[in-house]
Amino acid sequence: MHGATALQLRLAHAHAHATTIDTSSSFLSLNTSYIQSLGFFSGFKLATFFWQKTSRVEAPKSAPIDIMAHPSPQPELKPSFCFSTVQLRDFLRISRSSIDDSITQNLNALLTPASSGFDPSSTSFRTPRPSNSRRIPQTSCQNFKNQVLFPSWQMRSDVLNYCASVATSPDPDDPESVLRQVESEKDRERIVDERLDPYSSRFYPTETRTERLAELVRQERGVENIVRARSWGLVGERCGEDYRRWDEALNDWRKGREGKE
Repeated sequence: MHGATALQLRLAHAHAHATTIDTSSSFLSLNTSYIQSLGFFSGFKLATFFWQKTSRVEAPKSAPIDIMAHPSPQPELKPSFCFSTVQLRDFLRISRSSIDDSITQNLNALLTPASSGFDPSSTSFRTPRPSNSRRIPQTSCQNFKNQVLFPSWQMRSDVLNYCASVATSPDPDDPESVLRQVESEKDRERIVDERLDPYSSRFYPTETRTERLAELVRQERGVENIVRARSWGLVGERCGEDYRRWDEALNDWRKGREGKE
């Protein structure tokens, strides 16, 4: 009787242990299935996110900003400005640098950003870019010529023309005039004996400041011709070819301005 009871107890314990194992296995199987389902749905959602059709991103609308370059202010024209070659050269250098030397950047600034924004799907294929895709609107080009390019050229021409008139006028205030008079007297008194000193006949009088100014004006006018021809060529490439040369276009702009005045 006692042995049968012990046997029944062992059988009951084994059954309970087996039930516990079965329950744990079922719970583990259930958790595994749940985790796998989560991974499936997460992967499905992630794949759906990447494969869904991209939509065009609209660019935020903002008020137009005036980004057009401006000509350098005209200096006060007086003889001392012209004779100070440093000031004259600095004015010409700054004016050319802000307008002509950076003509490409100034023209790029005339392009209006696309209002439709960036389309991400446009990066999925490659298309050839047409040669005139960066063509600037005619209105923007004309405003740039009339308000920036031509006024800058005209201002530099006015300065060089004024300094040229100073260079060709009498200069009673020349501080080197006394020195040149002394050199002239010494030159008249010089006794040249080329047999003893062949180099004694070489006499180089001091150049007047009006002569130096005239030479500087000639050089700067030559630079202006080169700079303007280059700028006009780039403007023609971006704005459309113009049958006129740069000087003809500038003269037409002058006539139009005089007619309005």
